[in-house]
Amino acid sequence: MLSSTAFKIGAAYGCVPCFIGVASGAFGAHGLQKRITDQNIIKTDCPYKAFVTGSQYMLLHGITIVALSAHPRFGKSAATIGLFSIGTALFSGSIFALTTLPQFKKVLGPITPIGGLLILGGWASLLV
Repeated sequence: MLSSTAFKIGAAYGCVPCFIGVASGAFGAHGLQKRITDQNIIKTDCPYKAFVTGSQYMLLHGITIVALSAHPRFGKSAATIGLFSIGTALFSGSIFALTTLPQFKKVLGPITPIGGLLILGGWASLLV
């Protein structure tokens, strides 16, 4: 049986990215253009699309983490939850940062695929 504490911890790990996903989606839709000074970038709609991608990944994996935390095999899912949590933070977080801080592209750019690989690892770990 799933303990109340284990569920609360897992749910918290899932609710945080969901909260960030909704907040970042709102920021991308309503405040992002004010932060970008290069008008050529704004015209391509690229920053908004990147924010949408980051927000969607946050929401999708936050819900996945909450669902996993409610599963009776939660103890066996701890590694999966960790991979999803860290991967989503790195993937979406780096996309958000790259969009608003393009001057740090060399530092932040490699973080996105690392986060993506961790997310893939989370999905792969569910197969085991």
